Amino acid sequence: RFEMAEPEQETVGAEGKIAEPVAENITYNTDFDTILEMELDNSKEMDYDLTLVMIEVTEGPASLIANKLMMLSGELAYSFTLEGGKIALVLPFYNGDEARSFTLSIIESCQKEFSGSSLQLGFASRNGRIVDKEQLLHEAQSACSSNWEDN
Repeated sequence: RFEMAEPEQETVGAEGKIAEPVAENITYNTDFDTILEMELDNSKEMDYDLTLVMIEVTEGPASLIANKLMMLSGELAYSFTLEGGKIALVLPFYNGDEARSFTLSIIESCQKEFSGSSLQLGFASRNGRIVDKEQLLHEAQSACSSNWEDN
């Protein structure tokens, strides 16, 4: 013989409302230093390459060029505008040659729109090395600066 159970009553608050679940608020830092460090750590752990590209606009509308480069790089790169108007691209899974090819292709897409502008580029790749973000950043900035001094 089966008996019908009475339905359970829901717990209600003092005002007669059902208590709302507590939502957890998780924030992620997406600043340049955090992304570079996180991607560099991942590249070491999972043994893939990563290249950091520094771009400095030496002549031309820096903010417009930066916006265009960031738009063109899309989801293939993390792109940032840094102090002093420099642009940084973090390219996970790209070795030095692939990063050069990719960066030059997006710069060529800007040439017609920003004719007469001048850019300095610096590349630094992990290339299987165990390097920290400060070292990679120093290498990319040095390469960008030395290109300027060589011309």
